Amino acid sequence: MGNLGKLGVSGAVGILLGIAAILWIKPENAGGSALLIIICTALAIVVGAILKAILGR
Repeated sequence: MGNLGKLGVSGAVGILLGIAAILWIKPENAGGSALLIIICTALAIVVGAILKAILGR
């Protein structure tokens, strides 16, 4: 599975949040949709890493 297997739950949550953002914001083109998914995934991974560091897991 490579690097995709390392994303874990936070990556999956980010992708789902990105899809929800697409449905809510309704961007005009495919580039805007892809950007929303990338931003939401990146933010979810960063938040997941911060929570992992704080909780010590």
